[in-house]
Amino acid sequence: MRCWAFFFVGLVSATLMAPAASADLLGIDVSKWQASVNWNAMANAGVDFGFARATIGTNDNDEYFAQNMNGARAAGIPIGPYHYAHPESFMNPLSAPVKQDAVNEANDFVDRIKPYYDNYPGSYLRPVLDVEELPSNTEVNTTAEQRTYLSAWIKDFNNVVQDRLGVDVILYSNGYYASTFYTPDLAAFDLWFAKPTGSPNSSPPTSSNMGIWNDWVFWQYSWTGNVGGENPLDLNTFRGTEADLNAYLVGYEEPVTGDYNGDGVVNAADYTVWRDTYLAFGAWPADGNSNGVVDLGDYDLWAADYGKQVATAVGVPEPLSLMLLTVGLATAASHRR
Repeated sequence: MRCWAFFFVGLVSATLMAPAASADLLGIDVSKWQASVNWNAMANAGVDFGFARATIGTNDNDEYFAQNMNGARAAGIPIGPYHYAHPESFMNPLSAPVKQDAVNEANDFVDRIKPYYDNYPGSYLRPVLDVEELPSNTEVNTTAEQRTYLSAWIKDFNNVVQDRLGVDVILYSNGYYASTFYTPDLAAFDLWFAKPTGSPNSSPPTSSNMGIWNDWVFWQYSWTGNVGGENPLDLNTFRGTEADLNAYLVGYEEPVTGDYNGDGVVNAADYTVWRDTYLAFGAWPADGNSNGVVDLGDYDLWAADYGKQVATAVGVPEPLSLMLLTVGLATAASHRR
């Protein structure tokens, strides 16, 4: 009977600890063409993220950008800015070491978006470079020359963003550009891929149609969506969970979940709280993953956050204590079995 009891407890605990299946997240991208967007309606319709056009070329701003950035943040929807590039304007010589037009467009872009990142760290997604125009003149008029020029232009643009914001851009591209006009080193950029199929379940992108990329992060799957009473809308999906999406928020810091006694620091005292309520069901302070039972997953959260401070606090334990408590955990687990 005791063996069956332990088997049942273990089965229930393992079931509660099993990760739930998660669907990819829904996003929209907007510009002046949608005019005023009701972001509360978007949140109620299940929109998880968005992108808003900020700038176009040089000295051209989207007049609805501020409204979209502020409205999405107020509605609790992570949103990022994008720049519509014009590498075909004000072209430099192919041999120029720096494409000054790329630098100018990037500086205009960062001037527009930087206050949002500075004032609300952790609220806005990384910036996007939207490339849909090809450089072309009497010097740059073959595919190889366009590939060389455009790739250098993109890297010069990104260098400005990296220098001023500390992050790389996400690159928006379709399959034709990805397979024809980019040098292989651009595959280091995260990809927002444009391939409208009408549904996130219909013919998702594969490496065979993404050119230099093997995988995508964001996928724009529709240009005619209808969400939250707005249409037509560009619809997108993000490959990952909400926690994965948080990694794309500029200035985002993972919340500290191992402070089980609420004293502002994750230390040995929190281990004691976890140990004393191990396998207890209900809303216990040591149920860090909120799955309804204090289990090994909550220990993992405590161990991962060990030494972190939630607020100003003193007395952070030395790492040696963590090692000793790990030994203690093994002993406790052996005892309970």
